[in-house]
Amino acid sequence: MSLWAGGFVSAKQTGVDAVSTAALRFSFAALVMVALLWACGDPLTLPSMRRSMAGGLAIGVEVVLSFTALQQTTVVNVGVITAMQPVVVLGIAYVAFGERPGGRNVLLGLSRLRVC
Repeated sequence: MSLWAGGFVSAKQTGVDAVSTAALRFSFAALVMVALLWACGDPLTLPSMRRSMAGGLAIGVEVVLSFTALQQTTVVNVGVITAMQPVVVLGIAYVAFGERPGGRNVLLGLSRLRVC
Protein backbone atom coordinates (compact mmCIF):
# COMPACT_ATOMS: atom_id res chain seq x y z
CA MET A 1 0.00 0.00 0.00
CA SER A 2 2.81 2.42 0.77
CA LEU A 3 4.29 1.82 -2.70
CA TRP A 4 0.95 2.80 -4.24
CA ALA A 5 0.50 5.86 -2.06
CA GLY A 6 4.10 6.97 -2.44
CA GLY A 7 3.75 6.93 -6.21
CA PHE A 8 2.01 10.30 -6.31
CA VAL A 9 4.60 12.06 -4.20
CA SER A 10 7.58 10.51 -5.98
CA ALA A 11 6.08 11.28 -9.41
CA LYS A 12 5.57 14.90 -8.44
CA GLN A 13 9.07 15.31 -7.00
CA THR A 14 11.09 13.58 -9.72
CA GLY A 15 9.74 15.53 -12.68
CA VAL A 16 9.79 12.41 -14.89
CA ASP A 17 7.11 12.38 -17.59
CA ALA A 18 3.86 10.50 -17.01
CA VAL A 19 4.43 7.70 -19.51
CA SER A 20 7.88 6.86 -18.10
CA THR A 21 6.56 6.92 -14.54
CA ALA A 22 3.68 4.59 -15.43
CA ALA A 23 6.02 2.26 -17.36
CA LEU A 24 8.39 1.98 -14.40
CA ARG A 25 5.52 1.39 -11.98
CA PHE A 26 3.95 -1.34 -14.11
CA SER A 27 7.29 -2.98 -14.89
CA PHE A 28 7.98 -3.40 -11.18
CA ALA A 29 4.43 -4.67 -10.57
CA ALA A 30 4.70 -7.13 -13.49
CA LEU A 31 7.92 -8.62 -12.12
CA VAL A 32 6.33 -9.11 -8.71
CA MET A 33 3.15 -10.59 -10.22
CA VAL A 34 4.99 -13.05 -12.47
CA ALA A 35 7.08 -14.18 -9.50
CA LEU A 36 3.95 -14.69 -7.39
CA LEU A 37 2.21 -16.63 -10.17
CA TRP A 38 5.26 -18.84 -10.59
CA ALA A 39 5.52 -19.41 -6.82
CA CYS A 40 1.85 -20.42 -6.67
CA GLY A 41 2.28 -22.91 -9.51
CA ASP A 42 0.13 -20.95 -11.96
CA PRO A 43 2.56 -19.53 -14.54
CA LEU A 44 1.66 -16.73 -16.92
CA THR A 45 0.41 -18.04 -20.26
CA LEU A 46 -0.24 -16.42 -23.63
CA PRO A 47 -4.03 -17.08 -23.50
CA SER A 48 -4.29 -15.44 -20.07
CA MET A 49 -2.30 -12.45 -21.34
CA ARG A 50 -4.67 -12.12 -24.32
CA ARG A 51 -7.74 -12.22 -22.05
CA SER A 52 -6.39 -9.50 -19.79
CA MET A 53 -4.99 -7.18 -22.47
CA ALA A 54 -8.00 -4.83 -22.76
CA GLY A 55 -8.22 -4.34 -18.99
CA GLY A 56 -4.48 -3.83 -18.72
CA LEU A 57 -4.50 -1.20 -21.44
CA ALA A 58 -7.41 0.61 -19.78
CA ILE A 59 -5.61 0.70 -16.43
CA GLY A 60 -2.42 1.84 -18.15
CA VAL A 61 -4.22 4.76 -19.80
CA GLU A 62 -5.82 5.69 -16.47
CA VAL A 63 -2.45 5.72 -14.71
CA VAL A 64 -0.82 7.83 -17.44
CA LEU A 65 -3.72 10.30 -17.20
CA SER A 66 -3.40 10.38 -13.40
CA PHE A 67 0.31 11.16 -13.57
CA THR A 68 -0.34 13.77 -16.26
CA ALA A 69 -2.92 15.41 -13.99
CA LEU A 70 -0.39 15.28 -11.16
CA GLN A 71 1.93 17.47 -13.19
CA GLN A 72 -0.84 20.09 -13.46
CA THR A 73 -2.15 20.12 -9.88
CA THR A 74 -1.21 19.19 -6.32
CA VAL A 75 -0.63 15.75 -4.85
CA VAL A 76 -3.60 16.28 -2.52
CA ASN A 77 -6.02 16.92 -5.39
CA VAL A 78 -4.91 13.81 -7.27
CA GLY A 79 -5.08 11.72 -4.09
CA VAL A 80 -8.64 12.87 -3.34
CA ILE A 81 -9.77 12.27 -6.91
CA THR A 82 -8.24 8.79 -6.90
CA ALA A 83 -9.83 7.99 -3.54
CA MET A 84 -13.23 9.07 -4.89
CA GLN A 85 -13.15 6.79 -7.95
CA PRO A 86 -14.94 3.85 -6.26
CA VAL A 87 -17.77 6.18 -5.16
CA VAL A 88 -18.15 7.57 -8.68
CA VAL A 89 -18.16 4.08 -10.21
CA LEU A 90 -20.80 2.99 -7.68
CA GLY A 91 -23.02 5.91 -8.74
CA ILE A 92 -22.50 5.25 -12.45
CA ALA A 93 -23.30 1.56 -12.00
CA TYR A 94 -26.56 2.50 -10.28
CA VAL A 95 -27.65 5.12 -12.83
CA ALA A 96 -26.39 3.55 -16.07
CA PHE A 97 -26.83 -0.15 -15.39
CA GLY A 98 -29.46 -0.29 -12.63
CA GLU A 99 -27.17 -2.16 -10.26
CA ARG A 100 -28.29 -1.98 -6.65
CA PRO A 101 -25.27 -1.74 -4.35
CA GLY A 102 -25.35 -3.74 -1.17
CA GLY A 103 -25.17 -2.11 2.25
CA ARG A 104 -21.51 -3.01 2.66
CA ASN A 105 -20.61 -1.28 -0.61
CA VAL A 106 -22.50 1.86 0.37
CA LEU A 107 -20.80 1.95 3.78
CA LEU A 108 -17.37 1.51 2.22
CA GLY A 109 -18.14 4.30 -0.26
CA LEU A 110 -19.31 6.59 2.52
CA SER A 111 -16.12 5.86 4.45
CA ARG A 112 -14.20 7.18 1.43
CA LEU A 113 -16.21 10.40 1.61
CA ARG A 114 -15.38 10.77 5.29
CA VAL A 115 -11.63 10.40 4.66
CA CYS A 116 -11.66 13.00 1.89
